[in-house]
Amino acid sequence: MLHHPDSTTYEQTLVATEQFLRQIGETHWADWLREDINAWQTQRDVSHHRRAYGGMGSFNDVVISDTNEHHVTAEQVPWASCLFEWLRALLFQLSMSPCAIPKADELRKVVGRHNSSWAVFLGGGRPAESSQGLTDTEVKISGFRCLACGYAEITSRDIDTAIANAIVPILLFEACERSTLLDAIKRVLALELPDLEDRRNRLITAAQASNVQIASRETWMRPCPNCRADDSAIYRWTYVDGSPPKLSPTLDNSRLRASASPDQQQHYKLQRWTSAARFFTGIRNWFYRRFDIL
Repeated sequence: MLHHPDSTTYEQTLVATEQFLRQIGETHWADWLREDINAWQTQRDVSHHRRAYGGMGSFNDVVISDTNEHHVTAEQVPWASCLFEWLRALLFQLSMSPCAIPKADELRKVVGRHNSSWAVFLGGGRPAESSQGLTDTEVKISGFRCLACGYAEITSRDIDTAIANAIVPILLFEACERSTLLDAIKRVLALELPDLEDRRNRLITAAQASNVQIASRETWMRPCPNCRADDSAIYRWTYVDGSPPKLSPTLDNSRLRASASPDQQQHYKLQRWTSAARFFTGIRNWFYRRFDIL
């Protein structure tokens, strides 16, 4: 479908997202967006679209998966999921100023991945500035770690998810500015992305240099393949470039148990206190904003 030369970024994003959802077989929300398009084209109205985000079973709750009868392959899942999350975030932001035609740099500053969920949580309020925009450009990857012995692993899907999270939002913002969203979505779903294999290989090299195993699994890592303990957790790392590149644990991980070395125990104790301090500071700041204190 061609865009009318005078169509806004909001309308173009509605059309692109509707076609994306139809392609993957998410017909209910594709039909909803078709109503949004008609409401905008005939009445310049966004209220129907804004209603999509609240309540159980809302637009925020859709999960793209090859096990949810969506028309995606296992390899496409991390890319389709990331595409949908950022298209949804774009639509939520654009519906606030539907006549605007923003530049990519503007979108990077205001479109937050979880803004629509935060807005529902806050009763329609605007999310904190710290959560708006593309605030974190580091490449982060999630996997599993045994808290008893320290054994860690990631999968090829984890690797692609990390890469998608790093490049898809920027690609979509730039496509919005150029009015090429449909083409961008097509290229992502086809995995026709520059340097994709190189990015994968760098993450694999970083994992190997950090004693993180590359595994093939669809279920929780339990029991541990190394020590057979039933004490594993989702674990996160940040990619650190270098020779060789490495994976550095993030500060919000669960700590290793008593079997960890003294240095590891001290490291995770510091992480735990830092994470707790950040959590309570965030709650305090939200409370102040919510009730206009100070």
